[in-house]
Amino acid sequence: MDESHLLAVVNARHLVDDLQTIRRGWESKITARRNSAVHRVADLLIKHPVINAQLVSDQLHIAIGNVYRYLDPLVEARIIVELTDQGRNRAWRSPEVLSALDAFTERAGRRALFA
Repeated sequence: MDESHLLAVVNARHLVDDLQTIRRGWESKITARRNSAVHRVADLLIKHPVINAQLVSDQLHIAIGNVYRYLDPLVEARIIVELTDQGRNRAWRSPEVLSALDAFTERAGRRALFA
């Protein structure tokens, strides 16, 4: 394995560590019961740091009408912030996860899509 491959593996492991640390940190911020779907939404944020109600409904098999009751505690805990400022087509982002992904790409060096 050449040096670039090793650096890529180290960088990927660093990202995994960062994401695991972020997720563990959320446990102290989430006040919902341990078996609440709020925790499942938090897990989803690690894979999808930008979400909307439809994505949460589709991925976690939660009725669309119930999704907001699981998003609200995450907003209150400042785990997610709303991207949109409207009643319809709302979307939220996880600043911590997005920052970890940005750090990952910075460490890797940004690549142009087309050379």
